[in-house]
Amino acid sequence: MDDFLSGFAGERQALLDLVHRADTAWTTFRRRQLLDVDTTPGADGVIAGELAAVRREVTARHLSVGVFGLIKRGKSTILNALVGHAVSATHATPETAVPVFVDAGHRRSATVHFADGRSLEVDLEDHPRFTSQKSQPDERLGVAYVHARVPSNLLAAGVRMIDTPGLDDADVDESYTARTLQQLEAVDAGVVVVMSPPTVGATEIRFLQELARRNGREFVVVCNMVPQHFHDPLARHQIVDYIADRLGEAGLQVRLHAVCAVEAWEARRNGDAYGWERSGAGQLLRDLEQDLTVRAGRRAVDAACDRLQEALRLAAAEVQLQRSLLASPETVATYRDDAQERIAAFGRDTQAAVDH
Repeated sequence: MDDFLSGFAGERQALLDLVHRADTAWTTFRRRQLLDVDTTPGADGVIAGELAAVRREVTARHLSVGVFGLIKRGKSTILNALVGHAVSATHATPETAVPVFVDAGHRRSATVHFADGRSLEVDLEDHPRFTSQKSQPDERLGVAYVHARVPSNLLAAGVRMIDTPGLDDADVDESYTARTLQQLEAVDAGVVVVMSPPTVGATEIRFLQELARRNGREFVVVCNMVPQHFHDPLARHQIVDYIADRLGEAGLQVRLHAVCAVEAWEARRNGDAYGWERSGAGQLLRDLEQDLTVRAGRRAVDAACDRLQEALRLAAAEVQLQRSLLASPETVATYRDDAQERIAAFGRDTQAAVDH
């Protein structure tokens, strides 16, 4: 179940290896160069800085997946199933009142971040008392978001999952709904969860239309079905067709997945590969992998490659200049004299500006 996003993880590691090789080559060149002058002003710092920046960007880059929907549609259950850990609380009453960001970690842990800038380390099992609406009426605790960490191959491959508050929850302060909408700008892909019954409503359609307007955002719609509907082929197809028609009438062309979230989470906890596929979650995760690696992951890698290519171009130009100078003592002397004259002229201009 956990062998996902291997393509993106492999490309990211290959890119990091290339950055390391370029950095090593550049450092070796700078150590061995024989000239006692700087060639291109600031070139060493610029090139080293660019290589370091690419390394930081590639290492820190997450492919983020936001899980959105109305209250009690099974968002937290689906997120738990996808990452393989009980990260978000799942109860009969609405729970998630603040965003929960889920990243890879060596052990299960969580950090609660407050609106006033404070943070508190807690056990993962304890974070619901900070995120639950039972603990957060009218933002009494002042919690802004929770950052959870769990061991997971999916997350270790570079994915961040985001569990969001219900979009239509009257018990949640409006600021939480605003924060949920803000997450649209931060995610690379979205999972919008509807449920049967009652299928899809006007609020969900408006949200999907808003999501569709945000360029570059891939998303899938998950219809979380109760087991009796999910395992009845006729009922399942009728429900999927009805939702597809509703979305089509609203101008939305999206992929729709039928999933039984409770069975997916149960299969995940028990390591039941057959039950995982039977629940529909396996195909959902494969489609997410496709969205993230082929689209969002490809964009992230391409941007890093472009920046690395520019750093290598600068390094190659610097090496060529160094080689041309080393080829002739007269060229070196001329370069030094010219450089000294430029420095002297700069000093004169600076002094003249000060005197003026």
